Amino acid sequence: MTRLLELLISCVIVAVLFLVVAVLLPSSRTLTESAETNRRQTIVFDTLNSLQRFKDWSPVTAYDPGAELKLSGPVSGVGARIDYSSSLKRVGDGSWEITESVPQTRVVYALETPNRGNDKTMIFQLRPTGRNNRNIEITQTYNVDYGWDLLGRFAGLYVSRNVGDGMKLGLDRLTNMLAAVPNVDYRAEGSTLANLASAD
Repeated sequence: MTRLLELLISCVIVAVLFLVVAVLLPSSRTLTESAETNRRQTIVFDTLNSLQRFKDWSPVTAYDPGAELKLSGPVSGVGARIDYSSSLKRVGDGSWEITESVPQTRVVYALETPNRGNDKTMIFQLRPTGRNNRNIEITQTYNVDYGWDLLGRFAGLYVSRNVGDGMKLGLDRLTNMLAAVPNVDYRAEGSTLANLASAD
């Protein structure tokens, strides 16, 4: 009987410690990664402001090239959305949808992913940098809210691996993809390029 009582007391102590630690952990997390490209700001913004080339830079297709992708909504800007489905556990099912678009400077995505947490957003900020502002710094920020999901707060301890590694991979793929695009600002006054359209 004494041993059973000691076991129960130990379990209660462990449970209390778990609750105390969980309550003290942050209820939200923010991750930031950045990369630099020498492509024109117009090219970088238009690439991120549309999901037409999502498969070429997203970590989703890097982890699972066979993931099913489905585009919906407008071609670009607010409302553009992509849903994906993968049999790989680390990818799962989810979606990205543009909820805010500020010309040339900012694109905000609302995310649905298998990872714990709510109100997930991925924000891309563009800023001219380098000598004579010839380069563009791409800053990617992930935000997630765990609220009172105590297991989620513990999961937040590993978000830099679960999400952060994917962000780094995505930025690497994005800058490599952009490097293959002709570096022409087709929106600049006097540009000889006209009647551009999306194509497969």
